[in-house]
Amino acid sequence: MSDNSKLLLGFLIGAAAGAAIGVLLTSDKGKEMLAKIKESASEFEDELKSVVDKGKQMADTFEEKIKQFTETA
Repeated sequence: MSDNSKLLLGFLIGAAAGAAIGVLLTSDKGKEMLAKIKESASEFEDELKSVVDKGKQMADTFEEKIKQFTETA
């Protein structure tokens, strides 16, 4: 791919991203969509925290069992 092609592609991608952001931030539908995205991200964050907490609990349990096993051996 030539340098000119890369430059043109970068310009087109930037313009498309700018247009999408402009629509999201200025239109009523865009604001609704942005609110839904924020809500979904918040829900995902809560679920991820729950999974991390369960993982920590499992790691603690596993560590305790390893300690018990090594102490009796």
